[in-house]
Amino acid sequence: MPAKENKAPRPQGLRRILALARPEVASIVVGSFFLVIASSAGLVFPQGIRYVIDTAINDSDGAKIDRAALILMAVFFAQSIAAAIRYNIFTRVGERVVARLREQLFASLMSQEIAFFDAQKTGELTNRLSADTTVLQNSVSVNISMALRNFVSAIGGVALLLYTSPRLTLLMLLIVPVVAVSAV
Repeated sequence: MPAKENKAPRPQGLRRILALARPEVASIVVGSFFLVIASSAGLVFPQGIRYVIDTAINDSDGAKIDRAALILMAVFFAQSIAAAIRYNIFTRVGERVVARLREQLFASLMSQEIAFFDAQKTGELTNRLSADTTVLQNSVSVNISMALRNFVSAIGGVALLLYTSPRLTLLMLLIVPVVAVSAV
């Protein structure tokens, strides 16, 4: 009976992936910049809608409402462009990291003794070279990008909540984690 696989990432494996990503630091920084822009623009929408509604109720000046709608449209456009650039950059970085990994894996396979290939199944080696690196590519590009985006959105959302109502936000930050932990 085979041993149960440990799904937790090992520290040395993470260090190796980070070493493969080291040449892409400039791209990662640029992608992170566009990530912050896209997430921040997404957080502006509720404030813009609030302004439009408040203006419509309190000051029925159509020009102000039109101006606010145009600003919201510009913010939406900026968000979509920033999100597309972020996605493109993180996808390219992931592909480059996986290409380096595949090159290293292939070089390692080619340096093995013939007896290694007698003991290992060719299909398993081919699977490692193609399928496992593809899973890693999704982790490096899409999943990390989504995690960063959600983190920035959470921080920005809490900051906007603090700006809107500090007392209510602090109360929410005290109650929601307790309820979430107890629900789990």
